[in-house]
Amino acid sequence: MTRTPPPLWFRVAAVLLLLWALVGVASFAMDRAMTPAALARMSDYDRQLYASRPAWTILAYGIGTVAGLIGTIALVARRRDALGWFVVSLVGIALLFGWTLGATNLVAVKGVAAAALFPLVIALLCLLEIALARHAARRGWIG
Repeated sequence: MTRTPPPLWFRVAAVLLLLWALVGVASFAMDRAMTPAALARMSDYDRQLYASRPAWTILAYGIGTVAGLIGTIALVARRRDALGWFVVSLVGIALLFGWTLGATNLVAVKGVAAAALFPLVIALLCLLEIALARHAARRGWIG
């Protein structure tokens, strides 16, 4: 399939999604670099939750954010593999948030809005990335 130039809105969306992905990777990096002083500022509940996370959820967090970043870089570069990276990112965040919301009492302690709203936004944006990559592939904007 011959690539065709994408419209301006696609390029703007791809760059905005790239910025969002950079925020996600920065958030993961800050999580991994948590200092004792930062932990001390957390509530007892949040400290216990942070310490109780299984290693695989931390790995899922890293995979979700890094795959999302690679996917957005691929989207900006108009590469078809963006879709695959976005799917990997979705799996990573589904594993992370599945454990966080399903295997802990976070919702009971913090309430649905505080516990689930941001993960829902992240998941919806990931689904939007997948839909955008599919649309771009069908239109020949990436390839």
